[in-house]
Amino acid sequence: ALVAMLGFSSCSEDCDHEFIEVDYSKDLVGTWTCLTADYAEALVIKADGSVVSTGVENGEYWDGVKGSIKTTNNKMTLLFEENDNYEGRFEMICGEAFTIFDENGKHLTYRYCANDLADEVLGMWVCNDGPQNNENEVIIRTYDKNGKVITTGVYTGGDNTNPILNSEANYKVVGDLVFKEFPKDIADKTGITHNAERLIYTPKATASGDIMTILFYLPVGDSNVELRSSYLRINQSLDLAGQKYDY
Repeated sequence: ALVAMLGFSSCSEDCDHEFIEVDYSKDLVGTWTCLTADYAEALVIKADGSVVSTGVENGEYWDGVKGSIKTTNNKMTLLFEENDNYEGRFEMICGEAFTIFDENGKHLTYRYCANDLADEVLGMWVCNDGPQNNENEVIIRTYDKNGKVITTGVYTGGDNTNPILNSEANYKVVGDLVFKEFPKDIADKTGITHNAERLIYTPKATASGDIMTILFYLPVGDSNVELRSSYLRINQSLDLAGQKYDY
């Protein structure tokens, strides 16, 4: 749809039709998210034109940066308190997405989030169908309301098996994006402090319950590969700490 709309815009300019100004200020109110291989951002836009940005670029994270947004004709201007400003031409499908282009033609597309998943993600989730579809790969994630996510499981890749036991990290959900902090040893080694993942929540997806599909990008060599993992919500967890068993 975006491609078709852009083609129509180009035709209008080539045919020298009169440009009709459209006020998109009301249509922009809400939460909009963008996820690419090296850039992710969530914009929360208010009716007064104020905006709050949370995102990560090349592993560097920012949280709750305040600014303002203004659209004039087909140009969008974003001004932030840290002077990290952006201006470019934009195209929009109301209620769906908008794309902003810089002077070099590079672009970012933001999707509209009707629902914020910060509450839906809470609880325990299990995945036995990992992103690389390797045998015997099991991952358990528990998100708590204090902004902590605990991961336990076994990642496999090639001839390597990597067990993880109660690895804890900070996280934040804005719209359908979750920003997750890497452990300090990994951050110190790679220089990457955070990553971003898109959440696709499907309540009552199966007879067993809710499904949360996680979309993210994994660096492989000089490129990035898009991967997906599906997690099943655990509706009842067992508190077995201190218990003893015979086998």
